[in-house]
Amino acid sequence: MGLKQNIKNKLCELIAEISRKADTTQKHSVFCIGTTMNVGNEDYFFSSIREGVSYVCGNIMISNVCDLDEIVGIIDGRVNEILIDIEGKKSSCIKMHDIIRKGIKKSTLGYFRGNAITANAFEYFFTNYCRIKNIDFSGRGACVIGAGHLGAKIAGILVEYGMDVYICDCDEERSQHVVESINTMVARGCNGRLHHIRKEQIIKKNYLVIVGVTNGIPVVTVEMIDKLEEDGFVIDAGLKTVTDKAIHKAGEKNIPIICLLSKPGFNGMMVSRYEFRKIVDVIAKRRLKEGFSLVSGGMIGCYGDVIVDNAGNPERVIGIAKGDGLVLTGKEKEIFNDRISLVRGKYVEEKKE
Repeated sequence: MGLKQNIKNKLCELIAEISRKADTTQKHSVFCIGTTMNVGNEDYFFSSIREGVSYVCGNIMISNVCDLDEIVGIIDGRVNEILIDIEGKKSSCIKMHDIIRKGIKKSTLGYFRGNAITANAFEYFFTNYCRIKNIDFSGRGACVIGAGHLGAKIAGILVEYGMDVYICDCDEERSQHVVESINTMVARGCNGRLHHIRKEQIIKKNYLVIVGVTNGIPVVTVEMIDKLEEDGFVIDAGLKTVTDKAIHKAGEKNIPIICLLSKPGFNGMMVSRYEFRKIVDVIAKRRLKEGFSLVSGGMIGCYGDVIVDNAGNPERVIGIAKGDGLVLTGKEKEIFNDRISLVRGKYVEEKKE
């Protein structure tokens, strides 16, 4: 049947705007292709353009791969990089990676994990909100409704912050597996704990925070709002997870309902990507005629090798390799001062001249 004309037009308009912004600001142009399980989203869902220090990015969320080859054909070559959500949240999108990889001929291919970004965003959103409100969350109760991929990540974060966390899901077997896994994997000294709870039991406990992590299904109810502590609040992490009546009730009681924003988390991911790209681009080991090597970019050198910022084009000496991934210090390092001087004089200073 092919991609509908209105989707083609919107996609082309979005790419044109990204290219214009990227050219104007001399930034990297990026387009993300992700999958969505939110029941409120259409088959093709576009989010607003994201712009960071080094990038301008557009995004399309898909529910199936029927017209994906056509989508990739429109995007390819018009942006510097196409990023794929590698998590593959929907069974109808299992072949997404293969279709995109085969369809890209001009742009660079990269990957991201949408739920990992959202979970990281949740962590810093939650802790900063508590800091601003002067809330001590350690040892207090939390309820996570939704034990899917994202819900499990969020529950694990709250447990590691020392909270007493209860998780609920329509699939009780899945939530019980999540409880067992997280409690097994947390650090030995962690004071937090995860518990399975049935939906009807949620209102029998009190919480500092209730987190909705379903795929757009309203699950946070009026009765749950009444179980929040005096400084309690709700976080809508799955979008549209709070019922209308619960929102009204929270408003009457002056209880905050916070919509999780993932943009800072996405920006952090992009910054990390480009910082690591700088490292990976210069990973090298360069053997010198003087009998030792220059190593850079995370490469583990042999004992006595000189570590530099870029083995192929050094501008700075960082240290001396210990041979086990660490660097020599003190007198151990001093016995190689002649190598440091040689590299600075012949391979760094001479190049500058």
